Amino acid sequence: MAQPSHVLLATGADPDTALSSLRLSLGRTSTEEDVDRLVEAIGPAVERARAARAKRRR
Repeated sequence: MAQPSHVLLATGADPDTALSSLRLSLGRTSTEEDVDRLVEAIGPAVERARAARAKRRR
């Protein structure tokens, strides 16, 4: 079962918001290529997550 991000909860997000959020981290070693790959992947990943959530609500 999915759990809300403890980091988002610590910043004051309520559990529902934290559970439905994506937390992304970039570091000093992150490259432009890393960001480009994320941009390509994020849309399809969000679509899959939304579809899975809709199935669970039925």
